[in-house]
Amino acid sequence: MKNHLRKNHWALVAAWLLLACAGWGQSNEKIKTVLDRALEAMGGPAFLQVKDYSAVGRFYALKEDVEGWAEFSDQTRLPGKTRQQTGKKGDAEVTLYDLDAGKGWFVYGGTEIKPAKPEQMERFKKGARRDYNNLFRSRLQETGFSIHYYGSDILDGRRPVQILEMIDAENDTILAYFDDNTGLPFRLEYQDTLPNGRRVRVWDEFYNWHVIEGVNTPMRQDRLHNGQPASQVFLTGIRYNVGLADSLFAEPVPPPPKKKK
Repeated sequence: MKNHLRKNHWALVAAWLLLACAGWGQSNEKIKTVLDRALEAMGGPAFLQVKDYSAVGRFYALKEDVEGWAEFSDQTRLPGKTRQQTGKKGDAEVTLYDLDAGKGWFVYGGTEIKPAKPEQMERFKKGARRDYNNLFRSRLQETGFSIHYYGSDILDGRRPVQILEMIDAENDTILAYFDDNTGLPFRLEYQDTLPNGRRVRVWDEFYNWHVIEGVNTPMRQDRLHNGQPASQVFLTGIRYNVGLADSLFAEPVPPPPKKKK
């Protein structure tokens, strides 16, 4: 029975891709083949049915002006609620974003709370929309979202890829590179403006894929700016569909003042 349900579910996904491709120009079949293979490689229905996840790992900053590493935890409810923490206890820094509420907060040491500025909210919104977790699970069927077959290439002289160009209703463009050998997404490329105003070409690259709870997961993610390493994320653990509580993403409340002795 389980296999029958899985096949039926995947048939519905394949049918949706076929219908969606109807508005994607002359390379419909090529686009469908690349996306269908990628979704299957990432876990098929198991990948598509993910609603939230809880992950832990290490983050490395590799830019010239900022270098170092930190252990982190990441609790995310797709598509737009996230709670990330680095450090522990008195040194902990917590970043909260809730796109549904249009709010975000930064908590330092459990006591100091600062609301996210509008430009920080906008930056998080763009980042969430470009995140592969949202891009391949929910964004392909957005109104005004178009996909074009961009061609094939060989990266670094050894990795054959198929490339799709994805453009949303706001004209934000992403080039998605899919590994020909595995079908998995290898790179997402887009233009971004850093907080300092500098315009850069960003590559988000995915490595070390492991199947966890039926979901093929990149345990390493690299980010490059104009071809130069900017950061790396190494996951040491992740759980899917854990049922994250609403309270995790609620506006933080400062602790009561300590009583004087």
